[in-house]
Amino acid sequence: MGYKSAKAGGSASRQVNGKVRQHVHCARRHSYYTTKYSLKHSGDYLFMHEKISSKKVFHRETIELAIASIALFLAILYGLHSLTQASYPVILVALGVLFYLVTISFKAYVFLLALHIGVLNPTRRELSTLHPDALPTYTVLVPAYKEKGVIKNLIRATNKLDYPRDKLDIKILLEDNDSETIGAVAECKSIMGPEYSVMVLAHSLPKTKPKSLNAGLIAAKGEFLTIYDAEDVPDPDQLKKAAWIFMHSDNDLVALQSKLSFYNPEENMLSMWFSAEYAVWFEYVLPGLHAIGLPIPLGGTSNHFRTKVLMEVGGWDPYNVTEDADLGMRLCRIGGRIGMIESITWGESVPGNTQGNKYGVAMMDSVTLEESNHVMSNWLHQRSRWIKGFIQTFIVHFRHPLQTWHDYSAKGLLTFFFIIIGTPVNHLLNLFFWMLTIAWLLTQSSAITVLFPEPILTLGWMTFIAGNVLFIAMHVMAPLRRKQMKIALAALFIPFYWLLMSLATVRAIWQLAFHPHHWDKTEHGTTSSLYYDAELAPLPEHLRMHEKSEDAMGFVFG
Repeated sequence: MGYKSAKAGGSASRQVNGKVRQHVHCARRHSYYTTKYSLKHSGDYLFMHEKISSKKVFHRETIELAIASIALFLAILYGLHSLTQASYPVILVALGVLFYLVTISFKAYVFLLALHIGVLNPTRRELSTLHPDALPTYTVLVPAYKEKGVIKNLIRATNKLDYPRDKLDIKILLEDNDSETIGAVAECKSIMGPEYSVMVLAHSLPKTKPKSLNAGLIAAKGEFLTIYDAEDVPDPDQLKKAAWIFMHSDNDLVALQSKLSFYNPEENMLSMWFSAEYAVWFEYVLPGLHAIGLPIPLGGTSNHFRTKVLMEVGGWDPYNVTEDADLGMRLCRIGGRIGMIESITWGESVPGNTQGNKYGVAMMDSVTLEESNHVMSNWLHQRSRWIKGFIQTFIVHFRHPLQTWHDYSAKGLLTFFFIIIGTPVNHLLNLFFWMLTIAWLLTQSSAITVLFPEPILTLGWMTFIAGNVLFIAMHVMAPLRRKQMKIALAALFIPFYWLLMSLATVRAIWQLAFHPHHWDKTEHGTTSSLYYDAELAPLPEHLRMHEKSEDAMGFVFG
């Protein structure tokens, strides 16, 4: 285990760049990606062209598109007004209700598909066929900033990974102004083998997690690469599962997403709502998107990559504060360009489990435990950062909308409209209609009543009832699937959580306007529960529900 200083543009970066360029410059690219990435940067670890990153939020193309979109929207409003003779406020309310209806229908379809879709899960027998000498080197990146309270637990967890130690390349990525975490890592020296290395990054902007990841990517030695946050506790066999899947698939499979859960889900009501939301995301939303064949916005940890492909797309965008979702969409974007097929051909033990997905990003049935947010201010900062990053991702990918349409197809844009930008839009609509409803209940004002003529009022009530029943049911069923009864009961009150989401969205928009690249740091180690110690405790029962017998099929159905 050794320490190495990673300074911007330093000799270590240049030495590795020469090797990387041999792979990157031979990659085929469509017109949107005109840059041939050589992993060079000007101190910020941005390896892609500025116009396909969030470095500058409002480029000329973005402003022109915004003006054109507003003009088109006003023209549609005028056309609907002329056609129906309804007032403009009534038309706006009707469009809001219609957006709700379409969103609910889409998510209901995703949910129903996810009930029957399988995710990749090699059996223990299949994993036993992996000879240690045949396994490739695996790079594990651990970005850690102000994580002195949890970093030792992460090192213990990575020590429990069931993977040949001489095939591991574990890089702990630190910042030079974080002396406490540097000291905490130094205290763990006795339990860190030669597979560990510590990179201390010199101060530079932006101060973000993806910037640290790109620094680690430059020095990565592995054929495959994954990310763990400092508070994570991954399944011990997760790397073997990912390696088996990669090795038994075509090279078109470029990324795998593991499931995430929490080791302190029942801390308080907020943590239980947060846990229910996570369960819905990883049990239903992502598997459902995968089943339809849509792009998957990756989670920020426990995603696994072919390192070469990650380099070819320029790594992470250091200016995007939800770098995981952006990377997932970019990987999907090049999917059509590098010839990903409609259904990936697997070994006989994994038949047809990615049918319909041409993008080469798949779900894997392996769980990583994290610390659930249970402090309101901490949750609000994290959630507003995620929503801000979703908006950044939408803006970046729609700077050239016709090219985006070409790259993703109309079907592929569904993730953008209903997940990436649809999520914050729904939160804002929630806030608007709730305020309108409360105002009407308090005043019985005719000015509000007139906004809801009979057809719109009927459709609104239908949408309200169907939407709430559907989403509450999803948030109850997902924890039940994980055998979390107490969280399922808390999910009956999840509408109060949606109000908090709306407030986080307002904060995200304010930050996007005035602090677009500010990274709201999530404070870890605040739980009153005992840390989940990978050396002392088995994985909780509710996360072992998918464990199979030796003769089970190679993937699991929900």
